[in-house]
Amino acid sequence: MRGMASALLTIPECKTLKKKRKDKDWTQVYLGHQSGIGSNQISSFERGEKVAWPAARVAIAKVFKVKEEVLFPEYYRCAKTLEETRKNKDLGRRQLANLAESTLEDIKAIEKGTRSPTESEKRRLAQIFGTSIDTLFPEFSTG
Repeated sequence: MRGMASALLTIPECKTLKKKRKDKDWTQVYLGHQSGIGSNQISSFERGEKVAWPAARVAIAKVFKVKEEVLFPEYYRCAKTLEETRKNKDLGRRQLANLAESTLEDIKAIEKGTRSPTESEKRRLAQIFGTSIDTLFPEFSTG
């Protein structure tokens, strides 16, 4: 069962990580040992129960010998879509943060893929851009 923080934060499942791990016939224990990340953490990332923090993504990507974007595209699609949409509207990060009643640091983190937007941030950002949450953040879509 997801904790209190998860009720506010939507965490994408790391489906690509799971697929690539299984393609190599690696267990979560093996990947955890090789990366220095606990197998229980690997499992939580794959199920979308915990955010794969940046250092963990880097460590896991090194084991696979690929860029972290390859294993964790769920984090980077959100970042890329938001950044592209913001730039297409000629908005700076600070301007967007003010409009979204957020902080510059939060907008930067979302655009870098180091954290996911909360449900209220997704609603505000979609409203600012005149689009749906599913369009702006398709990786978090439930439909």
